[in-house]
Amino acid sequence: MGQQGRRPPLNAFDGHSASRRNVLRGTLYVLLAAILWGTLGPIMRLLQANGLSAMEIGFYRASIGGGALFFLAKGTGRRSLEQRDVPFFALYGLISVAAFFVLYALSVQYNSIAVAVVLLYTAPAFVMLLSWRLFDEPLTWSTGGALVLAFTGAALVAGLHEPRLWAFRAVGILVGVGSGFTYALFSIFGKFALRRYDPISAMGYALLFGAVLLVPVIWASSGGLGERITGLPVGWLMVIGLLPTAGSYALYTSGLRWLPPGRASIVAMVEPVVGGVLGWWVFGEALDGFQLLGGSAILVAVLLLQRSPEA
Repeated sequence: MGQQGRRPPLNAFDGHSASRRNVLRGTLYVLLAAILWGTLGPIMRLLQANGLSAMEIGFYRASIGGGALFFLAKGTGRRSLEQRDVPFFALYGLISVAAFFVLYALSVQYNSIAVAVVLLYTAPAFVMLLSWRLFDEPLTWSTGGALVLAFTGAALVAGLHEPRLWAFRAVGILVGVGSGFTYALFSIFGKFALRRYDPISAMGYALLFGAVLLVPVIWASSGGLGERITGLPVGWLMVIGLLPTAGSYALYTSGLRWLPPGRASIVAMVEPVVGGVLGWWVFGEALDGFQLLGGSAILVAVLLLQRSPEA
């Protein structure tokens, strides 16, 4: 068969040439990651009830999750961190782990939870713009429409349709949008990391650097680590470190092998739907019609992405 009849080789880092099967595979990985992320709310509530701050929980998440991925990578003979890549992973951990955890904790402090969640989910817009510039991911009507639909759905799921939650402060907006931007950079860093490392190794190094960089922040804010571990269900710390941290980050980064970052970030917006369902199931929180409508909008947005011509 001549060259004209051959299909072009698949480039795992080029979303334009990915086959529909690989797009679906990447979507499945990201959906699984989002489902695991959706369990964060109930678990964090249990840990906070036992005296841990959001910042401390972030540190233990990064430490346990990063350590688990690091030892898994070592035990399976995956690529070791090269000295020339230390600055990259230090920056990855600083921005997408340490800074993100700090900014989101501050956003929850200065805003209502609903506003903090909605500002966090400005991330896909940042991801799409950055991916367009860095990876030539096309900005199309289908992805733009899916983004608007998913963002509207996230706002409804978060409860922002209730007027009493519309309380804005300048510093709250600043840290909230900052949490969305640093969350967005996680996808961008992850895409670059995959060019030299597998997802397990990449996320292990990023989380461990982030954990180390969180130590001085926690020390300054609470005076140390470990004082409130006595009597705490340590098992829940292990769960939050292994499943919605190590597991979800590794799955999401794996999904970036087959999905462009912009599309992956929209699919990940299924997370608040999972969180809302778990809040209703575990804590008996009410789900009103607007929230159910918002959850449906997010799911429709994900389906639209799979049916779009670029998939």
